[in-house]
Amino acid sequence: MDGLRVARMCCQFGADRLKGLVLIDTAPAGIGKDRSKEWVFFSADDADGFRKWGTQGVLTDRAKFNEEFARWMVSKPTENYVKWITRIMNSTASGTAALLNESSAYQDYSQTLRELERKTSLLYYGNPDNIKVVENWAKVNTPSASVKLLSKHMFFSESAESFNKDFDHYLATIAP
Repeated sequence: MDGLRVARMCCQFGADRLKGLVLIDTAPAGIGKDRSKEWVFFSADDADGFRKWGTQGVLTDRAKFNEEFARWMVSKPTENYVKWITRIMNSTASGTAALLNESSAYQDYSQTLRELERKTSLLYYGNPDNIKVVENWAKVNTPSASVKLLSKHMFFSESAESFNKDFDHYLATIAP
């Protein structure tokens, strides 16, 4: 969702000074007909229960939600790693976390990304579950964007050396 905050700032303040935008395992829009076919967070009918899990799950059983989400985010969910992640997650109040997750359903920055096409460098990281959807969306909407596959949500931590090498290369392409 942090990439969407940058997109919102582009809408509010303009993107004249923006050199690049990186979206890591996020989507330009919150809701669509089918998230297995569209680059969105949630399917409108919530047939897969992802929206309910991400909003109500935080409120009804925070410990279970945190455990499931922490394990989903990493390739090697050791007990210490999961505890570290859930400790960080618990620093956000449950109501706030639920509101952040739910509010993403009502945001759509697809047009903002289209407007940034060829004006700034765009890099999207997709996960194994949505990489084809991300690639298709980029091809149609922002063909100059680069799309990279990440192994899991927290790949930048788990594969820091590989990520940093790739990211340093990206930064070198946008340096003045």
